[in-house]
Amino acid sequence: MPARAVATLGALLACAVLAPTSAASAGSHVRLGDRATAISAPARGGLLLCAQQGRPRPPALPWIAGRRVYSDQRPVAPGAILPPKGVYRLTSGASGLRFAGNALPSRGTVGVFPPAPGSSAGRYGLDTAGLAPQRFSGRLARAPRVGERAHCVDPTQPVGVAANGVPIMAAAGADGADLVAREVVDRCGGRTNRSGRYHYRAGLSCLHRTGRPGHSSRVGYARDGHAIFGPAGLSGRPLAVRHLDACHGHTHRIGFHGRNRRMYHYHVTGQFPYVLGCFRASPSADWRLTPPTGIGEAGPAPMSPTVFGPPEPALGPTQPAGPESTDRVTPNPGPSPTATPEATPEPTATPTPEPTPTATPTPRPEPTATPTPTPEPTPTPTPTPTPTPTATP
Repeated sequence: MPARAVATLGALLACAVLAPTSAASAGSHVRLGDRATAISAPARGGLLLCAQQGRPRPPALPWIAGRRVYSDQRPVAPGAILPPKGVYRLTSGASGLRFAGNALPSRGTVGVFPPAPGSSAGRYGLDTAGLAPQRFSGRLARAPRVGERAHCVDPTQPVGVAANGVPIMAAAGADGADLVAREVVDRCGGRTNRSGRYHYRAGLSCLHRTGRPGHSSRVGYARDGHAIFGPAGLSGRPLAVRHLDACHGHTHRIGFHGRNRRMYHYHVTGQFPYVLGCFRASPSADWRLTPPTGIGEAGPAPMSPTVFGPPEPALGPTQPAGPESTDRVTPNPGPSPTATPEATPEPTATPTPEPTPTATPTPRPEPTATPTPTPEPTPTPTPTPTPTPTATP
């Protein structure tokens, strides 16, 4: 083979080995969301944070090139295991809905965490740990009202709860970094953190009902009480950011809990912020996500996984997704609390003090408390009879 041909072949091989991201650049990609966070005003395709600490560092990952994310090049955590004793209960009460569980999926599978060190997922998933149950509970408004002002998102707290009881976290961290683009997840879109807490930030693909036309099914609830649906709109096609408002939702008639109603709701999409960009109603402060207390405790007492309400009926004939949403959202001048206060525990009944009995006067002790000895009766001496003198004859 001529020397020139050998040199050319060597150069081509070198390019193939040294430039994997350039090969990815020919595939589909989404925009990196690092510059889409704000603390002042919501914007379509952005995330309204209550506070931001610093700026994110540029990612050094082979599936991210500049501001483009090639998700199909990102490794996936292997495996599909059934989590142990996933618990989730959603109940209805006078004050609204209440959920409780141990933050493990009550249905569906999870990947193996942490991934094997020698695998590609293990190389980039070193910040994960084995599954660990948590205590996850909270309240949801039964009929949340859509406000004209947006409410900000605290990136350290759950923004929602999935239909299988798994916490849904914000798309970005406290510094505004697009964590969905950076993190290695399993096939359902979930992963654990360093303490073993399993959560979603996007995807929720194992909860989508497939094989039926029309609008996606519900995959969870946001913290403000509004429902979260999968990626498909009324037309059956996946929605994009341009179809949704600044909080990543919209309003139309939809089948929900056996009724067809006009309601605001969020959608899961493949673009930042993926699930929601702000809250259209006031988020509940009565949520708690903490590790269980005590050794070996697995969260709340075991309970059968239940789903609130009857199965959602199939929607009517498909309709076009409609024009781009024109909902206007203005920021809330006072951000919602940056840290969700610890949930108010079940009201601990103020103990009724032991009835203080009306003090019955303690009877005074008889003087016998210190008994005064009764002296032996001093016998009255019997007088010695004086003999009667006998007369002398």
